[in-house]
Amino acid sequence: YEIDEKKKFVKIAYPLHLFEVENMPAILASIAGNVFGMKSVENLRVLDIRFPAELIEKYPGPGYGVPGVREMTGVRDRPFLGTIIKPKIGLPAKMHAEVAYEAWVGGLDIVKDDENLASQDFNRFEERLYLTLEKKDLAEEETGEKKIYLINITSPYREMIRRAELVQDAGNEFVMIDVVIVGFASLQSYREEGFKMAIHAHRAMHAAITRNPRHGINMRTLAKIYRLLGVDNLHIGTAVGKMEGSATEITSIREEIQMDSVPASNDRFPQNWEGKKSVLAVASGGLHPGHVSAVVDI
Repeated sequence: YEIDEKKKFVKIAYPLHLFEVENMPAILASIAGNVFGMKSVENLRVLDIRFPAELIEKYPGPGYGVPGVREMTGVRDRPFLGTIIKPKIGLPAKMHAEVAYEAWVGGLDIVKDDENLASQDFNRFEERLYLTLEKKDLAEEETGEKKIYLINITSPYREMIRRAELVQDAGNEFVMIDVVIVGFASLQSYREEGFKMAIHAHRAMHAAITRNPRHGINMRTLAKIYRLLGVDNLHIGTAVGKMEGSATEITSIREEIQMDSVPASNDRFPQNWEGKKSVLAVASGGLHPGHVSAVVDI
């Protein structure tokens, strides 16, 4: 309905009845699917999708969101501080749990698995879960503070559900999912399973879709979809540290997942979130204490 040849922007409106509104994979197949593979299309980039109220109401949104996560943890008036266990892989489960404990008693709120730690021979999922939760309980007892463990359940869907059941039965409050890698269908289905745990969304592999400024789908659009589907925390980048992304881009993503009503800008539609909870924006990637002031300024 609008073409700006100078800026190379095209705005397209679709009637809602063309879509199965409860089916996010099918929606994306229509608006961001085969068109990217056409010979006649040299470059194409999705900058935004405005979701109407009739569609938004079909999706759950975050189960906890920012208010719920803060209530769950008791951390209400400051940023959360967390770390990822390093090296990414290689530590046996017992050592992994010990490193987590040292981080917690050292003052951190959160310890997170890395995105490629699953259930390797040297660090089986069940063993890591139980040993790390034992250390979490010990750290809470010693510090008097609530601690969070983000355990990675990313795996084929049936196994992911089995692991989620183990985590829930063990009493943990969070799971971590590599949301780009498992796909929109798996994430939507997982959210509909009704687990009581908050979802920490890692965006590993997003750059294969988002990084080329002339092609693909930008991260803000993916973040909107993940808010609809119901994640509670989402990695959005840092603008400092080791990960790619400008301060302007990261601010735009944060606004999109946290504001109730997002205003229009040059490359962004207005979006009313119809009461969906906000998502906790996570800054991560090569950060150290020397970056804190820069992250706060952003």
